[in-house]
Amino acid sequence: MSVPTRYVIPARDIREGDVLRGYYRPGITLATAARPGAYAEDWSDLDRRPDLLPIPDRAARPGPAAFDEYAVTHITDDSPVVVTREPISYVRRGHLPTPEQKEEFTDAIGRIAGYAAGSLHKTFPDLDLDELIQRFTGPAAFNMIGTRYLNGLRRGLTPAEAASEAGTALIDGWADARLEARALLNSQTAATA
Repeated sequence: MSVPTRYVIPARDIREGDVLRGYYRPGITLATAARPGAYAEDWSDLDRRPDLLPIPDRAARPGPAAFDEYAVTHITDDSPVVVTREPISYVRRGHLPTPEQKEEFTDAIGRIAGYAAGSLHKTFPDLDLDELIQRFTGPAAFNMIGTRYLNGLRRGLTPAEAASEAGTALIDGWADARLEARALLNSQTAATA
């Protein structure tokens, strides 16, 4: 059995069945949101912490509409929200009923991750290609790529367009995480100096 994971994601990525945990005030972005489990010990990020729902509930609809029943009116596609979800089992959810479809899907995810890693390595040769591939094929990246890819296909994109969109989102997420880590390191270095 898989262990649920808590995520801070844009509201557009809410899936039906995600457990809604909280939302952020207007003006807070994914880049500025204080993430559960990584709060500042001195409470300096209090104004950037999420408002947690008193009783978490499963999303009945995907996207920002999942918060409609809570009378939260400021949630847009880009608003950060807190959800808990289990890792995706695409076959269990009925997305890929045949072994051939599962193999094609896994191959597509691997290609997307490979192209994204290769693109970053080509642009920034100092990045370790093997490390990028390892990060981009891990469970969290696989789930993100798979979700974005399938959502793109459902919206009527061609497989190439859906793959491009998923790869771009992967690179953007990686870059944001790297920038956040660098900012944290810089602030810790400045605090000790």
